[in-house]
Amino acid sequence: MPTFTTVFRAKINPYPQIPLSSLGFQIECAMFDLAGNRWAISYYPTVCSWPEGAIFRVTLLTETTISLKQTIQLRIIDSSGRTSEVAKRNWVYHEQNDALYMKFKPKIKLDSLRYVKDGCVLFEFVVSVTKWNSTELENKQQLFVPNPSFLEKYGPLLESGIGADLPYEVLQQWFPEIIEAHKA
Repeated sequence: MPTFTTVFRAKINPYPQIPLSSLGFQIECAMFDLAGNRWAISYYPTVCSWPEGAIFRVTLLTETTISLKQTIQLRIIDSSGRTSEVAKRNWVYHEQNDALYMKFKPKIKLDSLRYVKDGCVLFEFVVSVTKWNSTELENKQQLFVPNPSFLEKYGPLLESGIGADLPYEVLQQWFPEIIEAHKA
């Protein structure tokens, strides 16, 4: 299953006016291509379910016939250019318009001069996408069913308890039973 990775930056501009925005207000801040798909990132500065923070939404814009597992690290860049991770999430996209929502640091800390430079706040995204082929996954997840010769050879050994190294008690309704088991 191939994995693709990219790093890009998104600028929230002009940041000082955003805290005054209304509930549900969003900024479309970036689009990018990765793993043969188009993605969009939106910024929600005011969220009623989390009033002290903000959210980025990462949306799959293209149609897909396979599942896409995404790992995303969100970093904020301070005025000196140093990055600090503020969120990390994994998500699996199954169809067009599936979206991941990432909560991050409270806005109070973002408002400090440490993060606002020239009226903007800059974020860095490290995004990895792994393409999952559902038939490939199904094949890997199939249960092992032993053939009859395996059961003929090892069934009596398991039933006899010879060489067992782990006894455990099975509680039945009226009579507990000790079963000898093998670790391996």
